[in-house]
Amino acid sequence: MSPAPSPATEVLKEFDFSVPPFDLLTREQAAALGHRMDIGFEPDGACILEAGTSSNFLYMILKGHVAALDVRDDRPEPEIFAEYGPGDLFGSMACLTGESRHRYEALEDTLLWTIPADAFRDAVESNGRFAAYFLESLSRRASLLPVTETSSDLGELMLTRVGEAVLAEAVILPAGTAISDATRGMRDRRVDCLFVDTPSGLGIVTRTDLLEAIALGGHALGDDVAPLASLFQALVSMTRHRIERVAVRHKGQLLGTLGLAEVLSHYSSHSHIVGLRVARAGSLEELADAARGLTPLVRTLHATGARMRQLGELVSALNARILSRLYEITLPRTLQDRCCLLVLGSEGRSEQILKTDQDNALILGEGVSDADVAGYAERITAGLKALGYPPCPGGVMVSNPEWRGTVPQWETFIQKLVASVSPQSQLDTAILIDAHPVAGDMSLFEPLRAALSRLGQNQIWLHHFVRPAIEFHTPLTMRTPFGKDPKVDIKRGGIFPVVHGLRVLAVEHGLDCTNSFERATELAERGVMSAALTADLQQALAVMLRLRLGQQLESVQEGAIPDNRIDFGKLRRLDRDLLRDALRVVREFQEVLGSRYRHGL
Repeated sequence: MSPAPSPATEVLKEFDFSVPPFDLLTREQAAALGHRMDIGFEPDGACILEAGTSSNFLYMILKGHVAALDVRDDRPEPEIFAEYGPGDLFGSMACLTGESRHRYEALEDTLLWTIPADAFRDAVESNGRFAAYFLESLSRRASLLPVTETSSDLGELMLTRVGEAVLAEAVILPAGTAISDATRGMRDRRVDCLFVDTPSGLGIVTRTDLLEAIALGGHALGDDVAPLASLFQALVSMTRHRIERVAVRHKGQLLGTLGLAEVLSHYSSHSHIVGLRVARAGSLEELADAARGLTPLVRTLHATGARMRQLGELVSALNARILSRLYEITLPRTLQDRCCLLVLGSEGRSEQILKTDQDNALILGEGVSDADVAGYAERITAGLKALGYPPCPGGVMVSNPEWRGTVPQWETFIQKLVASVSPQSQLDTAILIDAHPVAGDMSLFEPLRAALSRLGQNQIWLHHFVRPAIEFHTPLTMRTPFGKDPKVDIKRGGIFPVVHGLRVLAVEHGLDCTNSFERATELAERGVMSAALTADLQQALAVMLRLRLGQQLESVQEGAIPDNRIDFGKLRRLDRDLLRDALRVVREFQEVLGSRYRHGL
């Protein structure tokens, strides 16, 4: 380490101990560390710390950039693992364990805060939380970081006007309507109460009223519904005593009804609003209106710190309801229970959060021909496009005859995929392994599930199938060479190796679950992976999904098409630290996979 040149005194300033992880120190511990800190200078190209050696300092970059290089005997040249910029720390493991993971080289003239190793170790020994940040697993370190400040759903609820809530349709029937016709009207209009225009005023009747009238009151199906309807003024009075449903008027016009379900839906971050609109949609236009609520919902939940696993499951559940409703709207009743609609890939894993490519397929039941469903399949694909789900560039959609067929045809299709080791066949097999039924006769999927589970018995095929999970690596760079894209594909080098590696292990061990987090948990329970690696893998996947989603939402806000690339240089320092740690976990997992399947590669 060279002494800082004289201009360094102009940039030397008081160290900010309010930034993590230094905010974990007490005032006295921070003061003791601050007295030992200094500033140093490294010229462009200098080796600051060699791989496998100890370090005399913990470094924090004040100005400039440093590369962390992977140095391995089986590679002729070091590979860039990541770049570090202002505010980034490095050298902690070399101080604590005496062995650096990487070689660190200055990419330009660089100014560094330097903390003597003995002072750093004293701080670690005197503060358990500070020590955990450097010594514990990724999952433990993530828990030490400040969480996103959440908004108050209760405050939002209190400020929401009744007219802004989702109202059930106000269905008004004339006096003299038979109970049977009123019941049929509720079913057809998808509401749980009706208004009756009686001579005494507007009354209301609910499903419970009708049920009790027939079962307990001795009324016949042909009886007039009007006597069952409580008068509107009586209803208003009863709302003060916690009656569950009220009518909503505006300037004398009846707008609809507001019940407990609608109120609770607004309270729960709008997720039930989408579900209510989907359930009540009677046309493609109404379904599209419901689907438009998904992205704002995701944006709200992401901003309030929702966990990625739960967020993915919630959005996938809503997507499944949308697809199921589209299926019901599109297919005639004579076909709905004789086919099964599948979602594939990330949607099948409950990990698709924003609307990306359509990946779906159709199983035809006994006696159903392709000609019977071809036209409806085209309408499903077109309908999904209208709902905001882009067509799949690879044609993995029900409108493609290759992705619909009878159970025997699907079993033959799976055999053909496994017989080939082409990249396209492996991709098709991967998304099919993640299939999940969402509409129609779900039992039609069971023979396919059994056929897919048998793939784990084919060891030769598994060795080919795992290869893509081991080959991809993504260096994290902050500086952009002229003419090169400043973003890195986090799916290719980070998310995919984890998801596909877990998929391969799940197939080998016959797991039925498709969600990556669930697969990791079940594999750990079976002793396939250690508990520590499992926890770190799940945290690494959550970190990468969260950071990708954040930049995807920015793209949507700017009117751009979201993709899998992230701009590493735009991330907060804490997120850069977590992402580097996440990719270290990915590398560790790739080494585990390589060791397990090495003899077949």
